[in-house]
Amino acid sequence: MTAATKKIWTWIKEEIFRKDSYYRLKVIHIHTPSLREVPEDIPNLANHFLIKYCQFMQTELKQFTPGALQSLLGYPWPGNARQLENEVKRPVASVRRKSITEDHLDPSIRNPGAPIQNAQPKGEPAPKSPASRSLPDAVEQLERRLIEEALRNSGGNKQKAAQVLGLSRQGLIKKLKRLSINQ
Repeated sequence: MTAATKKIWTWIKEEIFRKDSYYRLKVIHIHTPSLREVPEDIPNLANHFLIKYCQFMQTELKQFTPGALQSLLGYPWPGNARQLENEVKRPVASVRRKSITEDHLDPSIRNPGAPIQNAQPKGEPAPKSPASRSLPDAVEQLERRLIEEALRNSGGNKQKAAQVLGLSRQGLIKKLKRLSINQ
Protein backbone atom coordinates (compact mmCIF):
# COMPACT_ATOMS: atom_id res chain seq x y z
CA MET A 1 0.00 0.00 0.00
CA THR A 2 1.43 3.37 -0.99
CA ALA A 3 1.69 6.35 1.32
CA ALA A 4 -1.07 8.11 -0.60
CA THR A 5 -3.40 5.12 -0.24
CA LYS A 6 -2.68 4.94 3.49
CA LYS A 7 -3.48 8.64 3.79
CA ILE A 8 -6.80 8.20 1.94
CA TRP A 9 -7.75 5.27 4.20
CA THR A 10 -6.99 7.45 7.22
CA TRP A 11 -9.34 10.07 5.79
CA ILE A 12 -12.00 7.43 5.18
CA LYS A 13 -11.74 6.24 8.81
CA GLU A 14 -11.96 9.86 10.00
CA GLU A 15 -14.95 10.37 7.66
CA ILE A 16 -13.16 13.15 5.79
CA PHE A 17 -13.29 11.20 2.52
CA ARG A 18 -16.17 8.98 1.44
CA LYS A 19 -15.44 5.29 0.88
CA ASP A 20 -17.70 5.10 -2.19
CA SER A 21 -15.77 8.02 -3.75
CA TYR A 22 -12.52 6.13 -3.25
CA TYR A 23 -13.89 3.13 -5.16
CA ARG A 24 -15.23 5.37 -7.93
CA LEU A 25 -11.78 6.87 -8.41
CA LYS A 26 -9.84 3.62 -8.05
CA VAL A 27 -10.59 2.19 -11.48
CA ILE A 28 -7.10 1.54 -12.79
CA HIS A 29 -3.93 1.31 -10.73
CA ILE A 30 -0.83 2.37 -12.65
CA HIS A 31 2.51 1.53 -11.08
CA THR A 32 5.29 3.79 -12.30
CA PRO A 33 8.60 2.16 -11.36
CA SER A 34 11.51 4.21 -10.10
CA LEU A 35 14.68 4.41 -12.22
CA ARG A 36 16.50 2.01 -9.90
CA GLU A 37 13.81 -0.60 -10.74
CA VAL A 38 14.33 -0.18 -14.50
CA PRO A 39 18.01 0.70 -15.05
CA GLU A 40 17.72 -0.34 -18.69
CA ASP A 41 15.67 2.86 -19.25
CA ILE A 42 18.47 5.14 -18.04
CA PRO A 43 20.46 5.33 -21.33
CA ASN A 44 17.31 6.05 -23.37
CA LEU A 45 16.10 8.71 -20.95
CA ALA A 46 19.56 10.29 -20.67
CA ASN A 47 19.88 10.47 -24.46
CA HIS A 48 16.36 11.90 -24.74
CA PHE A 49 17.24 14.67 -22.27
CA LEU A 50 20.57 15.22 -24.02
CA ILE A 51 18.87 15.82 -27.39
CA LYS A 52 16.16 17.95 -25.78
CA TYR A 53 18.60 20.32 -24.06
CA CYS A 54 21.07 20.50 -26.95
CA GLN A 55 18.18 21.67 -29.13
CA PHE A 56 16.85 24.02 -26.45
CA MET A 57 20.26 25.60 -25.86
CA GLN A 58 21.02 25.57 -29.59
CA THR A 59 24.30 23.74 -29.16
CA GLU A 60 25.91 21.01 -31.20
CA LEU A 61 24.43 17.60 -30.43
CA LYS A 62 26.54 15.91 -27.76
CA GLN A 63 26.90 12.26 -26.82
CA PHE A 64 27.79 10.30 -23.72
CA THR A 65 30.98 8.27 -23.61
CA PRO A 66 30.61 4.62 -22.51
CA GLY A 67 32.19 5.56 -19.16
CA ALA A 68 29.63 8.31 -18.60
CA LEU A 69 26.78 5.93 -19.36
CA GLN A 70 28.30 3.39 -16.93
CA SER A 71 28.35 6.07 -14.23
CA LEU A 72 24.72 6.94 -14.94
CA LEU A 73 23.76 3.26 -14.78
CA GLY A 74 25.61 2.77 -11.49
CA TYR A 75 23.80 5.55 -9.63
CA PRO A 76 20.59 4.76 -7.65
CA TRP A 77 18.72 7.98 -8.73
CA PRO A 78 16.79 8.83 -5.55
CA GLY A 79 15.37 11.84 -7.43
CA ASN A 80 14.26 9.61 -10.33
CA ALA A 81 13.88 11.02 -13.85
CA ARG A 82 13.84 14.65 -12.71
CA GLN A 83 17.26 14.24 -11.10
CA LEU A 84 18.57 12.49 -14.22
CA GLU A 85 17.21 15.32 -16.38
CA ASN A 86 18.99 17.93 -14.27
CA GLU A 87 22.21 15.92 -14.32
CA VAL A 88 22.09 15.84 -18.14
CA LYS A 89 21.14 19.51 -18.49
CA ARG A 90 24.19 20.74 -16.56
CA PRO A 91 26.91 19.32 -18.85
CA VAL A 92 24.93 20.33 -21.95
CA ALA A 93 25.21 23.91 -20.70
CA SER A 94 28.80 23.71 -19.51
CA VAL A 95 30.73 21.26 -21.72
CA ARG A 96 32.08 22.61 -24.98
CA ARG A 97 33.22 19.29 -26.42
CA LYS A 98 30.94 16.94 -28.32
CA SER A 99 31.43 14.08 -25.85
CA ILE A 100 30.28 14.11 -22.25
CA THR A 101 32.60 11.96 -20.15
CA GLU A 102 32.20 10.66 -16.61
CA ASP A 103 34.45 13.53 -15.49
CA HIS A 104 31.74 15.98 -16.59
CA LEU A 105 29.18 14.33 -14.30
CA ASP A 106 28.64 15.40 -10.72
CA PRO A 107 31.11 13.65 -8.40
CA SER A 108 28.23 12.15 -6.42
CA ILE A 109 27.06 10.41 -9.63
CA ARG A 110 30.54 9.11 -10.47
CA ASN A 111 31.16 7.83 -6.92
CA PRO A 112 27.77 7.28 -5.25
CA GLY A 113 29.34 6.10 -1.97
CA ALA A 114 31.82 8.99 -1.62
CA PRO A 115 31.12 11.69 0.95
CA ILE A 116 29.95 14.96 -0.58
CA GLN A 117 32.82 17.04 0.81
CA ASN A 118 35.22 14.97 -1.37
CA ALA A 119 33.36 16.19 -4.44
CA GLN A 120 35.52 19.32 -4.74
CA PRO A 121 36.39 20.31 -8.35
CA LYS A 122 40.10 20.08 -9.15
CA GLY A 123 42.05 23.29 -8.70
CA GLU A 124 39.47 25.01 -6.49
CA PRO A 125 40.11 25.75 -2.84
CA ALA A 126 38.08 23.79 -0.32
CA PRO A 127 35.03 25.74 0.83
CA LYS A 128 35.10 27.33 4.26
CA SER A 129 32.95 25.69 6.88
CA PRO A 130 29.48 27.26 7.14
CA ALA A 131 30.31 28.73 10.55
CA SER A 132 33.27 30.68 9.15
CA ARG A 133 31.36 32.75 6.59
CA SER A 134 27.98 34.40 6.26
CA LEU A 135 25.19 33.16 4.03
CA PRO A 136 25.22 36.33 1.87
CA ASP A 137 28.97 35.85 1.28
CA ALA A 138 28.50 32.20 0.33
CA VAL A 139 25.61 33.05 -2.02
CA GLU A 140 27.62 35.84 -3.65
CA GLN A 141 30.60 33.52 -4.16
CA LEU A 142 28.40 30.83 -5.74
CA GLU A 143 26.61 33.38 -7.92
CA ARG A 144 29.93 34.82 -9.09
CA ARG A 145 31.31 31.36 -9.93
CA LEU A 146 28.18 30.31 -11.87
CA ILE A 147 28.07 33.57 -13.84
CA GLU A 148 31.77 33.42 -14.72
CA GLU A 149 31.42 29.78 -15.80
CA ALA A 150 28.36 30.52 -17.95
CA LEU A 151 30.14 33.45 -19.62
CA ARG A 152 33.25 31.36 -20.22
CA ASN A 153 31.21 28.49 -21.72
CA SER A 154 29.21 30.84 -23.94
CA GLY A 155 32.36 32.55 -25.24
CA GLY A 156 31.34 35.80 -23.54
CA ASN A 157 27.90 35.84 -25.18
CA LYS A 158 25.72 37.46 -22.51
CA GLN A 159 22.44 36.37 -24.12
CA LYS A 160 23.45 32.69 -24.11
CA ALA A 161 24.93 32.91 -20.62
CA ALA A 162 21.76 34.54 -19.31
CA GLN A 163 19.64 31.81 -20.94
CA VAL A 164 21.71 29.05 -19.33
CA LEU A 165 21.45 30.79 -15.95
CA GLY A 166 17.69 31.28 -16.29
CA LEU A 167 18.02 35.06 -16.34
CA SER A 168 17.12 37.82 -18.75
CA ARG A 169 20.05 39.50 -20.49
CA GLN A 170 19.29 42.68 -18.53
CA GLY A 171 19.18 40.70 -15.27
CA LEU A 172 22.61 39.25 -16.02
CA ILE A 173 24.02 42.70 -16.80
CA LYS A 174 22.72 44.01 -13.44
CA LYS A 175 24.37 41.10 -11.62
CA LEU A 176 27.65 41.69 -13.50
CA LYS A 177 27.62 45.31 -12.28
CA ARG A 178 26.64 44.39 -8.72
CA LEU A 179 29.35 41.73 -8.46
CA SER A 180 31.92 43.91 -10.34
CA ILE A 181 32.53 41.23 -12.95
CA ASN A 182 34.18 42.76 -16.02
CA GLN A 183 32.95 41.36 -19.32
